[in-house]
Amino acid sequence: MVMRVEFTRGDLIALEKTIEIIEEIVDERKRQDRKWGAKNLARPMEVWLAVIMEEVGEAAQAFLMADGHNPGSKSWDDLRKELVESAAVCAAAVQTLDAHRRLRRLKTTIRYPSKKD
Repeated sequence: MVMRVEFTRGDLIALEKTIEIIEEIVDERKRQDRKWGAKNLARPMEVWLAVIMEEVGEAAQAFLMADGHNPGSKSWDDLRKELVESAAVCAAAVQTLDAHRRLRRLKTTIRYPSKKD
């Protein structure tokens, strides 16, 4: 059975915008990898969570400044930039988690010889 899916023009515009945002996040991940290197993905998860909180805090600060709640010179563009950076850091944390889980699974499936072998 073939299922037919129909999209409205609005659906396609929203999807196109989502793809553009994801491309920005991917570009930011690449920038982070160039800046911090591959060893960055070896960070423990608690470090990633702290970095995520720091990035989200910067986004919150940018919002408060852009909205006029706090003194400062942050704009809505600054808030957008911080949100993209936050999303990229979250993606790196997910990459790290997945890598750690694969490694843990690998370690549990390998049979190490015992002293009796």
